[in-house]
Amino acid sequence: MTRIERPFDMPRLEDEWLEADGFGGFASGTVGTERTRRYHALLLAATRAPGGRVVLVNGVEAWLEADGERYPLSMQRYVPDLLYPDASANLLAFSTEPWPTWRFQFNAQIVITAEVFVSKATCETVLRWQWERPQAATPTGALTLKVRPLLSGRDYHALHHENAAFNFGAQISDDARNVSWQPYGDLPRIHVATNGSYAHAPDWYRNFCYVRARERGLDFSEDLATPGVFSFNLANEQAVMILSASDATQTHVTASRHAETLAETEQQRREALGSRLQRSADAYVVQRNEGRTILAGFPWFTDWGRDT
Repeated sequence: MTRIERPFDMPRLEDEWLEADGFGGFASGTVGTERTRRYHALLLAATRAPGGRVVLVNGVEAWLEADGERYPLSMQRYVPDLLYPDASANLLAFSTEPWPTWRFQFNAQIVITAEVFVSKATCETVLRWQWERPQAATPTGALTLKVRPLLSGRDYHALHHENAAFNFGAQISDDARNVSWQPYGDLPRIHVATNGSYAHAPDWYRNFCYVRARERGLDFSEDLATPGVFSFNLANEQAVMILSASDATQTHVTASRHAETLAETEQQRREALGSRLQRSADAYVVQRNEGRTILAGFPWFTDWGRDT
């Protein structure tokens, strides 16, 4: 693979993004996709809005398989200080408009767009990947996206470690496009709706390293569980994953159509807010009981009046 030239105004890889759900939960991460804090997650829910925050889906391991090659779309850091795989060499661009969006280029024919947003209407996290197909271009073989979700089920201030109590059991729909897990009995179920397929393959990923925590002199190593692998054919259509948390049993969702509806609704909501400052401030206004409150800050605080 050849290192690409990024635009001069490209954000730093360690710069962070955040998507709030309006109830105290949020998704967050970095431009480079490496999780550098224990607070970085794709599904972090407030079980007693805006408090009771728990991390359910910490992140994903995503990669593309094409023409006998494997191309990384995410990267992880492991203890003591190993970055693998390094996806930064092929990160072409990043933008927060209308929500966090990445463009990866691996060669002249393979440019992948990845995006993530949280729907304030439903508290769902939407992940989408798309191949930017060049005119009259077709890969010589399959263009397969693989995604392994990385799960915990912990207080958002804590860290997770391999243990025998973690429940890898999955509820899988007949078409393997709606899957749910409940890692621990006292936590909400994790629901995933996709337009791909799911193969159950439980495993542990050990010794993730969170460099921001290490800099602060805190514990910085974590183990995460991965229950299986989702597969998508990007040559045919955009890949979609919708993450949500609830105590309800699994329901069948047509992921592509639902994601499009959520994207249209969320984009209209953001455009109606006006300026970038107004959109940013909106993240701090959340529900509490029958009313609303203002958070003191992300990722640590809830609505402490003095700090606010």
